[in-house]
Amino acid sequence: MSEPFALTEAMIHDLAEPEVFARARSYLRQGAVTNLARSEDRISAQVQGSDVEPYRVRVKIGPSGIEETHCTCPYQGDGACKHVVAVLLGCLEHPEAVEEPPPLEARLARWSAEELRAMLLELANGDAEIERRIERRSLAHETLARPPAASAPPLDPTPYQRQAVAILRAVRRGRYNEYGSAAADVVYGLLEVLEPVSSLIEAGDGRNALVVLEAVTDEFVGSLDELYDEEGELGSLVEHLNEWWTEALLTADLNPDERQDWADGLREWQQTIEDAESAAIEAAVEEAEALASLRPEEIFEAMFAEMTPQLREQQRELLAAMGEEV
Repeated sequence: MSEPFALTEAMIHDLAEPEVFARARSYLRQGAVTNLARSEDRISAQVQGSDVEPYRVRVKIGPSGIEETHCTCPYQGDGACKHVVAVLLGCLEHPEAVEEPPPLEARLARWSAEELRAMLLELANGDAEIERRIERRSLAHETLARPPAASAPPLDPTPYQRQAVAILRAVRRGRYNEYGSAAADVVYGLLEVLEPVSSLIEAGDGRNALVVLEAVTDEFVGSLDELYDEEGELGSLVEHLNEWWTEALLTADLNPDERQDWADGLREWQQTIEDAESAAIEAAVEEAEALASLRPEEIFEAMFAEMTPQLREQQRELLAAMGEEV
């Protein structure tokens, strides 16, 4: 493959454990890797695994090598999963199978503004998430296009609040996707809604920065006890919020009473965050204690209550191998 996709087997080996590498090569030989494609610095493909739908793999490669990998599988181990490794091995060993479509920018350059607008509307009508993404980008653009702080009218918090609600509603406990990416989706989505905050602060418009921050923070904090955050990813969002709140409060020309009101509100949110963290720790302890009291077969029964007959038979074989009575 041509630069910047100068892959070597050593580079791929460094990504994963030896047993993962071996299984990945087996996947490749079985023909599980399909739709291999590269575009500029991206590699994408699908890999048929244990799920009905194939897993989607994306890899970013730059001058320094493999920069990012992503797979929709539930792998939680060290390094890359076997699906990512299988895709990279496919690129290395079967370059003739890799499609090279023209860059998206070049393809879109042939479309008129009216055609692009019609396509976006068609995509949005068929996918609620795309519609929300377009709305968020449009909202950020409109906010950044406002006049300077001295003459800027107050922002309406409703659109920002509505976007935050839509993001949080999609990933609340019981509705997040099965691979546990709920927290990452919240962080990505809310940071997109909050994108104008930095520009508002830099423009000296601290008051309107506070409007956006309040609309999003209130919804986020109010949903903490319903969010799934196994990896602690929400902490990065909290750090951003802390920084932006500090800068916005210092930038806004507030009187003493206003500053006190904001301080009281921030303390209330902070207490809610601390309570949610404490509740999550207590729940984890209770779950660990409950599992500790169960025999292996009882744990498996709870984990795979909805399994297919084929998987249930595999469960029995595994328990038998563990020496448990089934």
